[in-house]
Amino acid sequence: MPAHPDRRVLLVAAKTIWRDLLAAHLTREAPDFAITCSDHAPAEPEEGLAPELMVFVLNDNELPEFLRELDSIRAPFPGSSVAVISDCEDPRVVSDAVKAGVEGYLPMSMAADALAHALRILLAGGEFVPSAALVRLAAERSNRQPRSPDSGRAPAPHAAFSRRESDVLALLRHGKANKVIASELKLREGTVKVHVRSLMRKLNARNRTEVAVFAAQPASQEPAVSPTRETRVES
Repeated sequence: MPAHPDRRVLLVAAKTIWRDLLAAHLTREAPDFAITCSDHAPAEPEEGLAPELMVFVLNDNELPEFLRELDSIRAPFPGSSVAVISDCEDPRVVSDAVKAGVEGYLPMSMAADALAHALRILLAGGEFVPSAALVRLAAERSNRQPRSPDSGRAPAPHAAFSRRESDVLALLRHGKANKVIASELKLREGTVKVHVRSLMRKLNARNRTEVAVFAAQPASQEPAVSPTRETRVES
């Protein structure tokens, strides 16, 4: 199967052995991926073609600096998603990575045959993070919501949403990627992105994952997150 032009994956790892092993594995498991490798984050797209997905292999000591520099790292690639493969599985660290803007967090403990599947989800516009981190994000979202003085519960903001925003939010609740939402609602993908940005602003969310976490969490219940079709969690 030839590489697909919309499945350009940049694999960044400082150690040659990681680059070679992961590239060989993905070439075998996902021959439609167009994989390039580097030992550092490039300053600009090669030959004018930005990757759809940038995957960084990092250890726990490298993560803090990477997250601090993430905005500048991804600045030359505004349309690219970012994923991290790391040996750190602390939910607090994963939560920090998601809040910093990482769309995918892939623990090194995950099965090798699940890697290509996770990357396909990210290439489709979805997210992939460990379930423990999603639970933590849901708890933080619950703590940040304003409380009604008479009920002690977070007020439901859905009345402030337009009909289309509510439609998009409902599909985000089920983990649908932008392309899937656009198809189901018969909208342009760019229009869906506008609605997602509006939802992020109204919910004070920093990324799609926080919007999806909010949508999945009833105000009267403890945070609960379950795997769905397009947004996957690694348990």
